This record gives sequence, structure tokens and C-alpha cells, in this order.
Amino acid sequence: QYKLISRHHTPLPGDIASDWKVPADRKMLRVCSLHMASAVPFALEDRWINLAFVPKALEADFNNNNSNEWLVQNAPYSRGEINLSAVNAGDLECEHLQVAKGSALLTMVRETWYDTAPVTRVGLSYAPGHNMYMR
Repeated sequence: QYKLISRHHTPLPGDIASDWKVPADRKMLRVCSLHMASAVPFALEDRWINLAFVPKALEADFNNNNSNEWLVQNAPYSRGEINLSAVNAGDLECEHLQVAKGSALLTMVRETWYDTAPVTRVGLSYAPGHNMYMR
């Protein structure tokens, strides 16, 4: 199950703008959503989409289709990077993952690029007890 939490056309945070080598006041699309299994939240998604590379994302319907599936169908990429870490739950994670403030969460940050153009950066924070197995 998927639920759109918010969608904003807003400037990038300074750290992402620096990594992407774009002006900090450049507006991008930020999409926050929740992924659930049997109505229980297991992942909070916080995604930035580069509108200079994927301008039609601004008009995309993310109420019924999650942004990752939409991007796979609409935005090519040539490489990606993944960073796994542990973080303490903040207010957003507490509210949507139904965890106590400061709870340890596994977080995956993934960036995709097309040549030198950033396509998207997504942070996925997983609720305690969630098990992910990849082959």
C-alpha cells in the first residue's frame, strides 16, 4: 500500500544542492510518501526530483502512483549510488512510522544520475523490525 503525504515545489536543502552542484535556490519537486503492508507503515520515503531533467514530474499524479514507479517509466538513468546508515527518528518519522522519538531506523539514501545530471535523491527510513532481503 502507498500513501502520498506531501508534494512541494521548493528549493533544495544546501547539502543536496552542493552535491548536485546546483544553486541552493533552485526549486525541485519534493515528494514524501508512506509505504505500508497490511495497513502497517514500514517505510517513509522522502524524495527530491530534479525538474531540470524531469520537468513532467511536476504534473505527474503521485496520489495513485508512487514516484519511484513513475520515474522508472519516465526518467532514464545511467548510474546510481546507495548509502545505508542508522538514524534516530525525528518528528516526521515518529508521526508516520509510529515510532518513539529517537528510535533507531535503518535509512537508505539512493541517488540516480544520467551522465552528469542528477535525476533524483530518495531517502527511505524503515520502521524497526522491518526485514529487507535482496538477491
